[in-house]
Amino acid sequence: MKLSTDSNTLSSDVVVNVATTKGQYFKGKVESRKLIDSKYKNDDGSKKMRDIYILSVIDTDMDTVQKKQGSKEYTEVSVAPGDKVTVFPPTRLNNALKQTKDGDIVLFTYLGLGKATGRGGKPHTFDVELI
Repeated sequence: MKLSTDSNTLSSDVVVNVATTKGQYFKGKVESRKLIDSKYKNDDGSKKMRDIYILSVIDTDMDTVQKKQGSKEYTEVSVAPGDKVTVFPPTRLNNALKQTKDGDIVLFTYLGLGKATGRGGKPHTFDVELI
């Protein structure tokens, strides 16, 4: 597992696929968070930023994937309790994770796609608990 050397921020090259099968869950400890550039722009044309989270696995049945060195494709990998993983949350999951602080333990369950909104397609929905 690769760790970042910048700003004492943990990093992981293993990604959790949070929106695949309805009913799948992830339980983990929030280790750190950071903002990264998004490919989208804000309404005023400025660069849009996106939140990502590093969590330590406690238990999960969600798929975890990793991009092999020099490859553009992800392959499925196994994780064990204590491993650090990256979560790129969809908007509604991000809204919940923003309310956490480092060290909090969260449990989120994927509920599937919700009803279409006025701003686009159907949102991914989650049940999120602070444990």
